[in-house]
Amino acid sequence: MHNTDLLTAEQVSASYGFVTPKTLANWRCRGTGPKFVKVGHCIRYRPADVQEWIESRTFRSTAHYHEQKAGN
Repeated sequence: MHNTDLLTAEQVSASYGFVTPKTLANWRCRGTGPKFVKVGHCIRYRPADVQEWIESRTFRSTAHYHEQKAGN
């Protein structure tokens, strides 16, 4: 993996458009967002981890969502 394969929170926000860098920071603190890489003070995201996180939150219906939520 090259450093160019890693995305900043700003790049994730710009690429996916549904989340702000501030929200990503909040999710990191709560452990609810996509996996991230931290080296020193730098936070980066692997595109595959962001995609995996999105797919884990994909549902066919609200009923399916509530079933999954109740199972956790």
